[in-house]
Amino acid sequence: MSVVCMTLFLAITSVCGGIGICNALNSSLEKSTSYDATVQTNYGSFTTAEGFRAFLPEPLEDFAEAHDYRILDGLRDSGLAVVATFNDSWITDSVQLDFVFSTEKPLTFSNLDSLSDRPLGEYTASIINPDYPQQAVDLVALSQVNKALEMAGKAPLPVDAGECALIFDADPAAEYVRHLAEKAPILPIGDSDLKVIGAYEESLVTTSFPLNVCTVVVPDGSLPANTTIAYSVLDVLCPSEDAQKSFGEYCMAIQESDNLNSWPISNAMTKSEIYAQSVGLSTVVAYLAIYIGFVLVVACAAILAIQQLSEAGDNAKRYHLLGKLGASRPMLNRALLLQIAIYFLFPLALALAHSICALQVVTDVVSVFGHLDIGFMALVCTAAFLATYGVYFIMTYVSAKRLIRA
Repeated sequence: MSVVCMTLFLAITSVCGGIGICNALNSSLEKSTSYDATVQTNYGSFTTAEGFRAFLPEPLEDFAEAHDYRILDGLRDSGLAVVATFNDSWITDSVQLDFVFSTEKPLTFSNLDSLSDRPLGEYTASIINPDYPQQAVDLVALSQVNKALEMAGKAPLPVDAGECALIFDADPAAEYVRHLAEKAPILPIGDSDLKVIGAYEESLVTTSFPLNVCTVVVPDGSLPANTTIAYSVLDVLCPSEDAQKSFGEYCMAIQESDNLNSWPISNAMTKSEIYAQSVGLSTVVAYLAIYIGFVLVVACAAILAIQQLSEAGDNAKRYHLLGKLGASRPMLNRALLLQIAIYFLFPLALALAHSICALQVVTDVVSVFGHLDIGFMALVCTAAFLATYGVYFIMTYVSAKRLIRA
């Protein structure tokens, strides 16, 4: 019974987690693929030991600085390095977003936590580092964000002078950012104090997994004087799938090149690539989860059925003796039903109890891929398991009754 219980626990968690990942991936696709392609360049990394100072490797700095940190211009001039030709007809519209932070008075997540009822770490631990309070919060210009939203066919952010907005796309951080915005706090951005007017769940890039915890959208005139670009992204729209594919192949060639006279691409994704990856991953995960889960459930039910039928056959003479001693047929049937029910239901009940605890952790992990309604998923899986399990239970009881009557 212990082995059956552990096997049922594995079956329930694998099916709920696997199907949950598939649903989360599919639900986040539309939100995270507003653009035909996105090219991202990380100019450095944060080191808490030295404060919030981004470093830029020398080989990359010369080429990027020579092009005034404009990704599209850098891509055009990288063709010689990869022996390819950039075609302007690949792109119908584009926008570059520069995510910066103040080098003198950086806004940190510690500052945001002090304005909230609960720190970010209590909402989610799946997409943040333990030292997140010391990390700088990215700032982005309002004009760039509104241009990106316009390209995606969405309404611009209504941010006026003296105001700012919070924008995010990571589901685990949604509750934290919304609660923070409801307090309408005043954020110290450089030498200005800006009032938060709201939180907006919008993805500014095309990506497989939305991971933007919180970015502050600031009017162009309110950006700090001394800033450092943490990373930049270029969002583009393409006239056709062929153009999208050609642009993606061109960026991939640059990314794989070690020529210093080419733009430093940290990541480049196209919408078609993300959809292809998502479909492949969802198919594999869903197949394995459903196959493994239901095979284990059927195996457990079959093992219990064989074991109970074997016991019923061995105990047939004892049941006959009880009948001769005056036990009625309904009494014998109830005793048999109770015995079989104990063997079938006890492992299932304990497995469900353990699964409820485990699925809470699964929910936090799966939330990285997108929103997951674990309650509905658990009910569907439980219903399917109970139906399969119940069929074996009924068949075992009916067969056992025949054995003790023989």
